Amino acid sequence: MTISGSGGMDNTNYDLVHALGVRAAAAWHEQGYERDTACNSCVTLFERLRETDQEATGLLTAELEKHVRANKFPVDLTDEGTRAADFVTESATARDA
Repeated sequence: MTISGSGGMDNTNYDLVHALGVRAAAAWHEQGYERDTACNSCVTLFERLRETDQEATGLLTAELEKHVRANKFPVDLTDEGTRAADFVTESATARDA
């Protein structure tokens, strides 16, 4: 995989990818926190935080997909030079079939 441009990934795309990773990791960890606590209010708190992080993950994923489709995320995903936008379209078509 190669990233086009002289400076690599632009700041906005980097921030989106980073925020997605942080939120996805947080949601995963919060599942464990829910299981590990004996405090009912803490279970509720961690469940709510996990749900919020999952919602944020969906929002971030949707925004990243918009960037890819608009070719604002110029990444070659294969050695053959497939654009990220082509990959997303092919993946969506396969998923919807």
